[in-house]
Amino acid sequence: MRQAGKCLALVESAFAGLVATRAQPQPPTGEALARFQRVYSSAMASTASTAPKTSRASRASRASRAPTPCWQCGQDTGRAALVCDGCGRVQPPSDDPADAYAMLVESIAPDDPKKFDIDLRQLERSYKSLQKVLHPDKFSSASQAEKEYSAEQAIRVNMAYAALKEPLSRADCLLRLAGAEEEEGTTIGALPHHSEMLMTFMEWREEIEEASDEATLVGLRDRIGDKIDECLEALRDAFDVRGDIERAKAEVQVLRYLKRMQERIIEKL
Repeated sequence: MRQAGKCLALVESAFAGLVATRAQPQPPTGEALARFQRVYSSAMASTASTAPKTSRASRASRASRAPTPCWQCGQDTGRAALVCDGCGRVQPPSDDPADAYAMLVESIAPDDPKKFDIDLRQLERSYKSLQKVLHPDKFSSASQAEKEYSAEQAIRVNMAYAALKEPLSRADCLLRLAGAEEEEGTTIGALPHHSEMLMTFMEWREEIEEASDEATLVGLRDRIGDKIDECLEALRDAFDVRGDIERAKAEVQVLRYLKRMQERIIEKL
């Protein structure tokens, strides 16, 4: 039994290495998004315990914790304010880029900012609302300082939106918030039937590499798509229902495997 376990670990490690060699960067990933994902949890940890009922309550809560004077009129704007309530000027971004995440998520799930299952339509509406506030046309006659502030705020809002709208990056963020980000060598061993799952993944990878016709690749794409749907449902259960972080970590690894195979199919089609 011990020897079988060692063999399975070797198989899993080899498969993880094979998948890694096929990984292709997909927008909006990159160093900027990675930085955002690493730092956003500190901001959320400080706001989650006093989750606001409304965005106004949220602003008041942040203000009470970290008062910040407006650069133009001196009025206290509070932590992570986008504009000053007194003079209407766009404020410089806070020291923590993760505050852009807070601005978006508070309008979607104010009572539970750590949810995995968010309303993507509401997310898009919130994002577009912030985009309108920060649109460059509104700052054509503004001071150079305010033009720079609005551009920096827009970049951070874009980063937050990118992290939230994609399930994999959203799950990565939630793991970091829980202090359990995925580490090198993370496996799917916490999942039931993980050995069968690994063998299935290896078979799919071989089929993808050997496939030479579109019909076969489309069939594989559909099968992988169904498995991704199952994985997302498992993540909702792990994060939002059970609070099982170890299970969530394993499911995130599964999702990463599946996404990379999906990317490989797209390359070949």
